[in-house]
Amino acid sequence: MGTRRICVGALEDLPLRRGRLVRDGMDEIAVWQADGRVYAISAVCAHQHTATLHEGTRHGTMVTCPLHGWIYSLETGCAVAGSGVLKTYPVKVERGVVYVEIDDEE
Repeated sequence: MGTRRICVGALEDLPLRRGRLVRDGMDEIAVWQADGRVYAISAVCAHQHTATLHEGTRHGTMVTCPLHGWIYSLETGCAVAGSGVLKTYPVKVERGVVYVEIDDEE
């Protein structure tokens, strides 16, 4: 097992105002640029368990689910409006390419 890396694509192609949905097996991940950093968080909202967070609205490092308005921190995955904690994933940017790291042992 261990850690695997998912290639998201070129940093320059990652939207500034929208998220990008990345799927890998059972993982559905929303990747966002915010405040000069790249964040990866579970795309599945804790409220309706639907992968919609990549379609949400970003305000700084917070993202609002478009279905019912629950708000999550991209840094911690914690809900600041609503409840729950979403999984966050480490992100690496190497030579202009964005990678999300997934720990298979979790």
